[in-house]
Amino acid sequence: MAIIGFLNGYYRTGTTIVWWILQQSNPDIPVLYEPHSIGLYRGLLKTTDGSRVDRTHNLPIYKPYFMIPKELREEYIRNAVPKSVYTKDELLDAIKTVEMFDRAEQKFAIQSNQLHLILNDICEYFDCNYVHMMRDPAEVLFSHADHTSRLRQAIHRFSIAFTPNLMIWKWLHHGYGGKFDLRNTREVAKKLGWLSGSKDLLEDFIRLYTHYNYYVFSNLSRRGKFVRFEDLIKKPTLFRKMANWIGLKLEKQYLDILDPDKAFRCPKNLREKVRKRVRGEIKRMLEEMGYAF
Repeated sequence: MAIIGFLNGYYRTGTTIVWWILQQSNPDIPVLYEPHSIGLYRGLLKTTDGSRVDRTHNLPIYKPYFMIPKELREEYIRNAVPKSVYTKDELLDAIKTVEMFDRAEQKFAIQSNQLHLILNDICEYFDCNYVHMMRDPAEVLFSHADHTSRLRQAIHRFSIAFTPNLMIWKWLHHGYGGKFDLRNTREVAKKLGWLSGSKDLLEDFIRLYTHYNYYVFSNLSRRGKFVRFEDLIKKPTLFRKMANWIGLKLEKQYLDILDPDKAFRCPKNLREKVRKRVRGEIKRMLEEMGYAF
């Protein structure tokens, strides 16, 4: 039938929990979890059971890929060109990665963390709507400290709160592309001229995160909606409108999955460090998007 809509947001903005609520609410429509993600792609190569729970998110992120015919899943694996973030020059790679789903005999929705720079283009190609989610930048940064090990998570949370530049440096040098692809997204931001040249990695993170979101915000097409994660938690009616915009429904019983205590965890000292670096054009952008520091 067709790809009916996209849900996009930068890493750690709440897209995973929103994805899960939407998948639970729409059991007959595969809401594909991050088909553009390098990590998802590599994980799927090793997965034979859709009920497998991913340790990072504690959710069965591979489930939608086992709601489809095996042949279609294998076609995705053969053709996907996953990336940390797609530039305008890489639009065709992003289209190729999911185009087989648009030709399938069922509806699909797609959740992504990689499409900020090409949302208008890819949704114009597939003739569908999109929603882009944003979250408080301090909360997003603190959420990078999540870890499958409780001990390491506690250490990371302490470190990001008191020595953010050191912790961000470690995340930049963690594995392929950095933790949550931070090194790769930073490299693209640098090429786009969004970083100031400062050696302050916390400032770099705030700048790149703000610019990625502001790019979407300032270039919204008639197909797009820009939504703050905090508003979804507080306003179920907004959540329902968001779901409807991308062709999905929202079942009220699943809203309890959204836990405000898990959404608002950033300690005051880290928030203060972020606040001191929010100034000039970054302050203006954040205020336009609804965040005051």
